Amino acid sequence: MPPPPLFLLEKEGDSVMRMLKFELRRLFRRRKLLLLAILGFVLLMGGAVNYLDYGTSRRTSFEAFIFVTDLILPFLLPLFGGFATGDTLAVDRLIGLPALIMSRGVSPLTYILAKALGAVVGQVCLIAGILGVALLALMPFFPVGPLSMFSGGLVPDLAAVNPLLYCLSVSLVYITAAVAFCGVSLLLSIWVKNRFVVMASPVVLYIAALYALDVNSPLIAINPYAHLLLEQAAGAGFTLLGVIGYWALLGTFFYTAAVLAFSLQRDYV
Repeated sequence: MPPPPLFLLEKEGDSVMRMLKFELRRLFRRRKLLLLAILGFVLLMGGAVNYLDYGTSRRTSFEAFIFVTDLILPFLLPLFGGFATGDTLAVDRLIGLPALIMSRGVSPLTYILAKALGAVVGQVCLIAGILGVALLALMPFFPVGPLSMFSGGLVPDLAAVNPLLYCLSVSLVYITAAVAFCGVSLLLSIWVKNRFVVMASPVVLYIAALYALDVNSPLIAINPYAHLLLEQAAGAGFTLLGVIGYWALLGTFFYTAAVLAFSLQRDYV
């Protein structure tokens, strides 16, 4: 079969971009994202209070950031992945929006691609915003300096030479993980309309994997919880690129499956 004409590919790409802009406008108008951002920031600042209880030769803002993210985010990200942007398709299906949009000439592939891209962009903005504001908020209370108590085990050389870049690298892990958790909800919402079930699915899957995959066995290599406890992960032989690749691979699987499953459906009610 010959490839489609170039102008058809350009038209499809333009349609995806228009749908993506429409999706992002809807997404960022929701107060839920703002409320979740405030909740995430408050919890991280609560972790900073716990940081004061730990003895360390010299407290620094970078060390505090590593401490609070390692303490809070392994439990928070599955929740944010589903509740922040994971329900966007389920909401549309509840009101019958997919069938209405596709009746106006939008293809199923265009629609689900815009949904997936919108979920990714929304999740990245949310988690990156929380982490960025938290790091800035810690700087007035702790001096800027090297990591001492928490040595940056995933990349100790980078942590010693450039602690800011190490913190940004760790943030990339958390952002990638949040995007992957959101993909779980997106995939499930292809068949499930119940918003609560869709939003809670990453948490349920995460807890199930935590108890099913023993962290003291070779199964730790695929345990999602072990890939979020970053300071402990270094002792298990994980690397920064390996952890990022783990979450990127999971996210790619869930989003690709969601796009394929939705595109092959015949009933979009």
